[in-house]
Formats: sequence, structure tokens, C-alpha cells
Amino acid sequence: MGYFFRGKTSSASADAEDVATTTGAAIEFGGEEIHPEADLKKFKRLHKWDPFLDVDKLDVVDSALATGDLEKEAAVEATLLVEDSPYAEVRNAVSTRSCA
Repeated sequence: MGYFFRGKTSSASADAEDVATTTGAAIEFGGEEIHPEADLKKFKRLHKWDPFLDVDKLDVVDSALATGDLEKEAAVEATLLVEDSPYAEVRNAVSTRSCA
């Protein structure tokens, strides 16, 4: 499952440019290699001027990137990007339960 950025979908978790600027740390998740640091940097770059995103979310991303702790970065990535939407309006309107 790739992350969706403004109409551009990709099966990769981050752009090659973002991955190249990271420390190279990756985690194997569900048979796919993910790069939490690269994903968070991309999230921060794309949402820097987003008026609909809480500033607290970007502060959490900044603190995770500042620590350099791969596990903390992965936890923040899972919370913000994978498990749910970073937007309160979307979380309220869309169920996270799968339709099976």
C-alpha cells in the first residue's frame, strides 16, 4: 500500500529523492521495505504550508526527526500516515474499519 500524495500514487513508500537524503535506515513491514524518515520528511515538505493541518502534527514530525530514533519515526509514521488521516474532518467522516 503506497502513500497517496495529491493525486500521485506510488507503490513505494517514499520518493527516491527522499530516500537518498536519509540515513538509509529501513524497516521490513508486510513484505515491503519502508523508510519512516523519508516518509516523514516528505510529509513535512508537502504539508508545510497546509492551512488544514494542525501545527501540532508537524511539531510531532519535527520532534521524531530530531531524535533520529527509527522506532519513534516508524510509530509517528504509522499514526499519521498509515492508520488514519492527519485531518480531523476526514477521521470524523470516514470509518477506519474495513468493509469485509
